[in-house]
Amino acid sequence: MSDPLHSPPGHHRRIWVFSVDLPEDEIPAFNRESYNEDGDMTNWPLKDALGVPFLDHDFIELFNASDIKEYGLSRYLTDANGMAEKEVAPDAEKLDALKGHILLVLSEAFDEREVRLNPKPPLNFLGVYKQEPMSMPTEPLRSESAKGILTGTPGKTPPPPEKSGLISKLLVAAFLLVLAIAAWLLVF
Repeated sequence: MSDPLHSPPGHHRRIWVFSVDLPEDEIPAFNRESYNEDGDMTNWPLKDALGVPFLDHDFIELFNASDIKEYGLSRYLTDANGMAEKEVAPDAEKLDALKGHILLVLSEAFDEREVRLNPKPPLNFLGVYKQEPMSMPTEPLRSESAKGILTGTPGKTPPPPEKSGLISKLLVAAFLLVLAIAAWLLVF
């Protein structure tokens, strides 16, 4: 079995799920990024707890499980995030019973880099879930419009060049002549 905490390079649409063992009042500080005067990140406790060198804040979700209790975390993973039902179903009961804060880390959070997550408290790794593979039609198209071979693009022939190029050149020449006369009048 492959390492569930390894994210291969590229986007392989996965979601890692963690519970967060912190009191409610400590969650904002845990997810707050600190920067120095040069704009460089100096501290982000959540990233440090994941043990990763890079994390894009736009691709993580940190929320209280009670926020989606009626919808259910397992359904949220499959319906709202496209994870494969067969991946989530074995853990559905456990996921839906979670209390407290939940952290979802999408594979896009690593900006296509190869990363191994090394979580430490207050994070508890619960599982990783993959997206349902896209299925492509395998049967050939059988409609009349699908028959034959394309040999170029049908349509009208391109219109002949217009004479507007000549008119444009005459207008530019007239404008330059007027400009030259105006300049001459200003000088003399």
